Amino acid sequence: MEAFLDEAGLGGLFEGEALSGFGRRLSSTDGMLEGFFNLLDDVEWACESVALPSPDAIPQFYHAKIRVRHLHENPSRAYSYLFADENGDALLLAGVEKGSDGRLYKTWTEELVKAGALTAYQSQYMMTPFRKEVRVKRGPMQVRMDAVNKIGYRCLIEGVAKSTMSSVASDAPPKMEFRGIINEQGMVLRHWQLHTVDVDDENADPTLRHMAEAGMLPDVIDYFDVDTDPREVFEPGQPYKIVMRSSVEGAKVYTEKVYTEIIPLPAALEMPGVLGMFNVTALDTAFGVAK
Repeated sequence: MEAFLDEAGLGGLFEGEALSGFGRRLSSTDGMLEGFFNLLDDVEWACESVALPSPDAIPQFYHAKIRVRHLHENPSRAYSYLFADENGDALLLAGVEKGSDGRLYKTWTEELVKAGALTAYQSQYMMTPFRKEVRVKRGPMQVRMDAVNKIGYRCLIEGVAKSTMSSVASDAPPKMEFRGIINEQGMVLRHWQLHTVDVDDENADPTLRHMAEAGMLPDVIDYFDVDTDPREVFEPGQPYKIVMRSSVEGAKVYTEKVYTEIIPLPAALEMPGVLGMFNVTALDTAFGVAK
């Protein structure tokens, strides 16, 4: 099963690395924003009074800062073995928070640079505050390294699977609906909902359909863009938040990304320019190749 999911780009659903799954396999959450707009190409939209979100709201080249929340699949590993509160209860690990729904979420920050042929991510976890993970992707390959004090360590070239967003869409056109207006962080946001897998559609991919029924993959995408921002930090139509989740009650599939800043870049960048955006100015060794 795990091998199949890795091939499908859903390997992040089974995580077993150090730091309770905060590690590198969460690359399955890459490309959520672009993947959402790609899915819109097949949406049939008849409501002319409400314009669909437009990919033109994203600059061609940009630098984004993102807050990520990912549902913890194994809550028993979310607690410290060393530290407890005044009642003797184990404290949550750094970077784990309890949501309003009572469930536990892993949190981290990302920077994303979209620069022509290259797409780069820099992730930082509270469990390792002095080390950042950098990945630079071109096509089906990526360079991965750890960054400390402007130096990239343990550089590795490896292949990458498809992102979860590009893997969940079935052959049938996705269903899109406008869910209304909400207020968040002092802004007025538009809420859109996209259903990627119709479990009642016999023409849909049977494997995806059965996995969706079992709550093993995200079959709902909630997208929020800006209608009005009184602070004038965000432009109307600018992406603000995107959520991938399962509609099955009790499922452990949920990833949320909030785009706190999107800065246009004047031109495409090559590898030195992308690494410079992340303040990486030197590499300690030659690149290795994953086997």
